Amino acid sequence: MGGCVVHNIANLIKKKPKRDTMEMRSTFIVEQLNDFLDATSGTEYGELYYLDSEIGLRRSELIGLQWSDIDLGTGTLAVKRTV
Repeated sequence: MGGCVVHNIANLIKKKPKRDTMEMRSTFIVEQLNDFLDATSGTEYGELYYLDSEIGLRRSELIGLQWSDIDLGTGTLAVKRTV
């Protein structure tokens, strides 16, 4: 067989480990989101919160953004890195 794997040996595991995933518990309703964005407007992260509410990037993508990734002239944003 020359080193080829014929079967998935992970299928032999009888008790599979639990995945550590966090379930989303709740999201903002429109009024709550508007209140939150108003409260954070003009703060250090206000623009980041606004951007997240509009396009829904992953947290690691948001944190990895740099001003050079945003082209205000064309209205485009490029996700080039994650943190």
